[in-house]
Amino acid sequence: MTGYTFLPWMREGLASYIPKEDSFIGAMDSRVKLPVSLQVNHTLTASVQVRLYGPGDVTGFDQRQVLRTDPPHLTTGFEANYFASIEFDRPDFPWMFTPAAAKGNRLRPWIILIVLSKQEAKLEMATSQSLPILTIKSPYHEKLPDLGESWAWAHTQVNGEAAGDQGLKGMLKGDPKLNLSRLICPRYLLPSTSYIACVVPAFDIGVKAGLGEQVDENGSLLPAWDVKNTSDTTDLRLPVYYHWEFATGEAGDFESLVWALEPRRMDPDLVGVRPLNVTGPGYNLPSCNVPGLEGALRVSEGTSPGLNGIPKNFREALKDLLNKPQTLTTISDLSDSVIVPPIYGRWHAAKKSIDSTSRPWLEQLNLDPRLRVVAGVGTKIVQEKQDQLMASAWEQIGEIDRANQALRQAQLGRSVGTAILKSHLSNLPAESLLQLTGAVHSRLLWEEQTIVAKERGTTLTEVPASAAFRRITRPNGPVARRVTGGGSSQKLDLIKGINSLKYRLNQPLKSLRGAAVLEGITDSSGVRRRLEQANKEALSKLDAKKTLEGFKDAAIIIQEAILRTVDPILRDPKDPPRLPIEEGKKILLDRLDPEKTVTNRMQARIVNPDPMWRPADPLEQIMVAPEFPTPMYRALADHSQDWLLPGLEHVPPNTLTLLETNPRFIEAFMVGLNHEMSRELLWRRYPTDQRGTYFRQFWDARGRIPRQASTKDIPPIHEWVKALGDHMSNTMAQEQMVLLIRGDLLRRYPNATIYAIKGEWMTVNGKKVRQPKSSPSTDEQKFPQFSGKLEPDITFLGFDLSASTARGNDTTDPGWFFILQQQPTEPRFGLDVSQSLTGMPLTWRDLSWNDVHLSEGRYVQLSGGLKNSFQKPGTPANIDWNTASNSAALAYITLQRPFRIAVHASDLLPI
Repeated sequence: MTGYTFLPWMREGLASYIPKEDSFIGAMDSRVKLPVSLQVNHTLTASVQVRLYGPGDVTGFDQRQVLRTDPPHLTTGFEANYFASIEFDRPDFPWMFTPAAAKGNRLRPWIILIVLSKQEAKLEMATSQSLPILTIKSPYHEKLPDLGESWAWAHTQVNGEAAGDQGLKGMLKGDPKLNLSRLICPRYLLPSTSYIACVVPAFDIGVKAGLGEQVDENGSLLPAWDVKNTSDTTDLRLPVYYHWEFATGEAGDFESLVWALEPRRMDPDLVGVRPLNVTGPGYNLPSCNVPGLEGALRVSEGTSPGLNGIPKNFREALKDLLNKPQTLTTISDLSDSVIVPPIYGRWHAAKKSIDSTSRPWLEQLNLDPRLRVVAGVGTKIVQEKQDQLMASAWEQIGEIDRANQALRQAQLGRSVGTAILKSHLSNLPAESLLQLTGAVHSRLLWEEQTIVAKERGTTLTEVPASAAFRRITRPNGPVARRVTGGGSSQKLDLIKGINSLKYRLNQPLKSLRGAAVLEGITDSSGVRRRLEQANKEALSKLDAKKTLEGFKDAAIIIQEAILRTVDPILRDPKDPPRLPIEEGKKILLDRLDPEKTVTNRMQARIVNPDPMWRPADPLEQIMVAPEFPTPMYRALADHSQDWLLPGLEHVPPNTLTLLETNPRFIEAFMVGLNHEMSRELLWRRYPTDQRGTYFRQFWDARGRIPRQASTKDIPPIHEWVKALGDHMSNTMAQEQMVLLIRGDLLRRYPNATIYAIKGEWMTVNGKKVRQPKSSPSTDEQKFPQFSGKLEPDITFLGFDLSASTARGNDTTDPGWFFILQQQPTEPRFGLDVSQSLTGMPLTWRDLSWNDVHLSEGRYVQLSGGLKNSFQKPGTPANIDWNTASNSAALAYITLQRPFRIAVHASDLLPI
């Protein structure tokens, strides 16, 4: 905790030179005049009397001077044993207008904090020209503190520990944010009561100035009230500089509520288990005696017989009953069939019956009546919440429904396309298929190029597959009729002839001038195409140079380059390669196969949200299971808290104990939830394969330290291959320690810090004892992995520890401690509710309200000293509780430090 230095008073400026000390009782001068002189060159040149402001000059202060109030405005549940307080920005603010000097490190402030119940006083709100007025009903002396001790409840605080006077002066002159002043009201408040806290004048002339009455500047300074004047029966009216309201809570603070807790070991025969009656179970099953039915929490290290605890004849009869639907094979069998209980988890395990080769967990769950009951509770919860669950499931499906519609249409398209491919396209001659599919040749690959590119490098070229060529050469077309006088059936021979260069020009080229010819046919020698290429190559070989002779030289160079290129072409003409048409047919049929084209198209359009889902058919509808991340322990507890912790009535109030989780119960319950949800999804026509794990979270893992990517309690059920109870996701132990706290502590202080620390050995008076490690490493501290609540006053927290690890032993392993710690806060002041019975020597922090004297109005009276019930500590030597003390010492005594207690696991576990 940050160190603090408390000062009993502080003055700045000319107020530091006030000569007359505070009398504490009786009258004082209401004004202070100080002589101020000016010297030049050691010569007095002027001298005047300076009058300092006093309480009679104040009619209010800047509200921004207030830094904090404890409790804050409109707080409910303030600890009645704490002091109300208010903090100011200026470290000298409470004494700024006090017209006296400190005496014996004591100085009365010019303002005071009082706290009154709403039945004791009435606050009238201010007008624009006046302060609020607090009217205290007569007799007021029973409701107000003794102003003769007001010096004790105002102090200055400096953040940090000062090293001597010079260090303290440096801190005060340093960062102003590190120092402040404070007023405390030392009244013992009543529980569950509404209060008004008010900063009011401590002197009579301050009251008059605040009320707008005439102030005698030369009069005496008297207290604002006198609690000893019991004869005054009039109501007291006080101006209020600042006020706020709050209410106290129930009796007790963090420390007292912790001390009220008692470490207890629970009886495993009473807590965590209850009897189960399996007589007359129906279905002609035999009656049997079974061990008790455990809950999700149980007493640690208790015995829990598994499936072997169930009589063999009952297990065999139940197994035959559950498997009966699979033995019905004929119509006569079906006529005698009956509705049998479900096999929980059958879809997740992909099993229709229970046999010796089944996954172990499936048999253990379904043949143990205790676990079937637990799974049945899970199905019941889903049935009760089916509408809400389905509404959430449909919201989660989102665009998946549209995607599934597209997939269904794609399946139809694939089926139709496959039929056309097999019935028509695959039976066509290669040449016909080539021409028929010409429109898509530019989009289909043949080896590493498109079919069009492949055709261009052959004798056929891409022209015969073009729409224009098909139109010209189609049978019974206009061209065919002109040529033959009727129809033509020579189309196939034409394609073959072009590809094999069978068809060539049989007349001079001049006779065809002006006629429409096919470039691919007329240039069968390839001269024209090669000349085009030669021209390009010749031009590309010309260096960019400046020619002084004009274009003459360039023309000669181009001519020579062309001739060098054309000569070898003309001397050795070669035909292009033929197109392998039959191979092309195979490629076309493969590229046009709907199994590939439709599938690839849909996979490009739709991204599967579950990358682990690999259906046999790529166009299978998407089966994405909805997820419900809600911790399901809460639904179980709402159904009945006895399911979570049977025997709750045997846990006494104010109990601190250790339990453990029951993995077999939790897994059986989660299987029941998911089994029934699969049935409901199928009934509602939700796209599901009934194998999804919709519920994976049992405990509430919010706030887990350290944070983990996944807080799921169970893996997907279809992945389970072990015995029931062996699939929980925690890493250290299947059974986790659960710290159970029954009492008001966490209801009143829900933000308390609770964690576990590894112990260590220390020697005390020659005896080896355990204690929490003073400087634990990260691995030697454990924070709750989950938490929960049970009505009306139970909180439980799970730790990743096994019972044996937490317990340790008496020789080598010190085990683990569980820590209950109050959250550190801003400084707070008060007294303990009562002395703690630790057996240790008392310190000032153990001082309680039972050890001090109180006035009639329940204000602390220092004049009475301490009661004999408290043995005053010897250290620190300069600290005392009486009228000779000072406000800094009293602040040290009443400062409420964050409380922490450590309890070893062995004190909470069964012996």
